[in-house]
Amino acid sequence: KGSIKVPMFHGAKSATLIVGNAKETFKKKDLLYDVQFSNVAAEIRKGQVEGGFVTSENTVDVMEILDECRRQMGVIYPQEKDLSDERLNGAKVTAISHVGFNVKDLEESIRFYCDILGCKEKFTLTYGDMAEDIKRESASLGKDAPFYANILGKNPDRKWSVYVQLPGCQSFIELFDQMGVKKRKAATNMDMGFTHFSLEVNDIYAYRDRIILNGGRKYIDTDIKLGLDNTLQMWMRDPDDNLFEIMEYTEKSYQVVGR
Repeated sequence: KGSIKVPMFHGAKSATLIVGNAKETFKKKDLLYDVQFSNVAAEIRKGQVEGGFVTSENTVDVMEILDECRRQMGVIYPQEKDLSDERLNGAKVTAISHVGFNVKDLEESIRFYCDILGCKEKFTLTYGDMAEDIKRESASLGKDAPFYANILGKNPDRKWSVYVQLPGCQSFIELFDQMGVKKRKAATNMDMGFTHFSLEVNDIYAYRDRIILNGGRKYIDTDIKLGLDNTLQMWMRDPDDNLFEIMEYTEKSYQVVGR
């Protein structure tokens, strides 16, 4: 009968309920996760072993839905490789890390990631590609394309998004050439200059040595250390001061797939 819109759900401060032409917005300092954490803490203090808001039965129900989605999609995770391939159509999926940055000089950033980090440029999307995709999507919905499709279309050959891949692994870095982007003083995990910012490698020590041999020591912000989640972590900054993490899972890492 309606919809609920929540901008940046993981850090939201408002939600809008929309029913027909009627809209109602609810605002709170900490709208979502803060409430969840507070409820769980209160229940633990009371000695409860099961949540009153979300029961164990609810959790199992949701997981069964997700398992059915994966079955229909043909997705199987690495730790499930011994399960019947027939059940999941023989599909294999490995964890893929992805990071996306806005940059001021796209070609300079491509050189940094390829020459210093040893990445390979995999494929490029242009402003023309974006314009055609927007127009095609609008047409499929029976709507006129928004005004910015024509603006993008005026620069059809200009690179908009370039994907580069780290050597020997599944991790990608996506570099955006955004018109008018301003350089920030510092990147944080709430900065809209990037999406995810962790990149997985197989041997972080060997990778760091390779970066240093390529002249990249000055880009290392924090050297390798063991994180609280038992992953090995090294933080770097690119020429646009974007902060990102190079990480390697260990046998004790609590999150081995699906980051």
